[in-house]
Amino acid sequence: MVPHPKGTRARILLSSVFKPFAQDDAFGSRTINPVELYHNQVTREQGPFSLRMFHRTWGLMFLQQNISAPCTVLDFPTRARFIRELTSHDYDIVGLTGIIVNIGKVREMCRLVRVHSPRSVIVVGGHVTAIPGIERTIDADHIVKGEGVAWLREFLGEDTARPIEHPVIPSAFGFRLMGLRLPSGGGNAAATMNQVYRTTETNQRQTTSDHCAAAQQATRGETATDLAALDSRHEESQPNPLPESGATSERPLGRVRDR
Repeated sequence: MVPHPKGTRARILLSSVFKPFAQDDAFGSRTINPVELYHNQVTREQGPFSLRMFHRTWGLMFLQQNISAPCTVLDFPTRARFIRELTSHDYDIVGLTGIIVNIGKVREMCRLVRVHSPRSVIVVGGHVTAIPGIERTIDADHIVKGEGVAWLREFLGEDTARPIEHPVIPSAFGFRLMGLRLPSGGGNAAATMNQVYRTTETNQRQTTSDHCAAAQQATRGETATDLAALDSRHEESQPNPLPESGATSERPLGRVRDR
């Protein structure tokens, strides 16, 4: 392997494939590339009792943790967010990863790099590299089918035998069961579900009561309460709203920039 000429001074962008998922479009469908690991693969036969949650792209964070070059990670960005990152910063290396069913998105992201950051070296890894003949399917400079940390360290001219560091991150977020959003952090699951159920049930009763009062006002010819405002208040009272995705992280050591 010929190392990158900038070595550990190379600026790196690592990104998972772009959202949205489970869309009937040019890059997939609601059937072949849903985003939820558990509900769509592991626990889907459990029906309404299936675990619902989202997982971060831990592999990219693992790579970021184990190289010394300045590195930014985009985790499930939108297509527009990915383009903005490419055009806003001069990256020497762009690394992409995805599972096999997201080959269409990987191919499109390679194309976007060529258009918006033509000087960047494109590296593709992950499950998608198991596709036979992928070298003829996507426009990438390097396709990594083996262990990623050693390959990337060697490409940057780093010590490949340096000890591996494991980043500490939450394994999942947006945990839901039977339609109820559950708080993260462990604890007594049964007690947590019961508490969330009671809170949700109370909020639903209050919302129904507010809507009935508004309807009575309208029947009497009085100024009706804004039902949209009531619904908004109800949503704000729900426990543990889903966090925003498309998260970005940078390695503090030699970071490219501050956000």
